[in-house]
Amino acid sequence: MTSRSPLSASAFFYARSVNRGLASDYIDWATMMLEQGYDSKNLRMLAGLESDNTFEAQEHFKRAMCELNLSEPEPREAMRAYVCELTEHLTTGTLDPATGVRRLYDICVTAGYPRELMIWYQLDDALADVAAGSYPWCYPTLTVENRSQVIRGEAIRFLEAFGCKNVI
Repeated sequence: MTSRSPLSASAFFYARSVNRGLASDYIDWATMMLEQGYDSKNLRMLAGLESDNTFEAQEHFKRAMCELNLSEPEPREAMRAYVCELTEHLTTGTLDPATGVRRLYDICVTAGYPRELMIWYQLDDALADVAAGSYPWCYPTLTVENRSQVIRGEAIRFLEAFGCKNVI
């Protein structure tokens, strides 16, 4: 069995917004909330859940949100926060560039190819071309040697253009 890192709050709410949350994600969220000082009956039940039943976890989550008088972000807000978080990680080097681009590509596809996210679609395509030894038609300046720098540069530009300041 492989261990995995818990999702951040923005990753958790994005996963929920696209129906990809796992029971373990809900449990991790509840544990994080308890660590931050929140408390309710269903939050404690969710944090201690010993089941991989996502439907059961979702029910405890909904009840905990009600008990705590919290509302979750709208799907578009959840996506935006997660995109900004991933992009920030690309700028700081705390996320592997190819992995970050692939996650952002997935968000672009899931969101229906919004214009503002197409850079990640194009970069992912170009990375695949470069990895295959082909010319990256949609991103001609990308090479094996400069891919990390190019991705970081695009991430920096994206953060500013997308308005990610104070989103995370």
